[in-house]
Amino acid sequence: MDVNALSRITQALPAAATAIPPDKAAENRQVVQAVKAVNQSEMFGEDNDLVFQKDPDTQRMVVKVINRKPRT
Repeated sequence: MDVNALSRITQALPAAATAIPPDKAAENRQVVQAVKAVNQSEMFGEDNDLVFQKDPDTQRMVVKVINRKPRT
């Protein structure tokens, strides 16, 4: 078994996610709390949820209104 090949593979893996600075973490918590408050208020209806998520392609935050009620 070629141990050197395994060593090259583990070195090529991307680094773990970088730590979030404390001020950014606090901002993220505020956004999460605001989204929870909006969802609890049912501002968009009882079957809808507001969702914030990062778009994997653009790395920008995206807002979605999701209908939780299954279509019949």
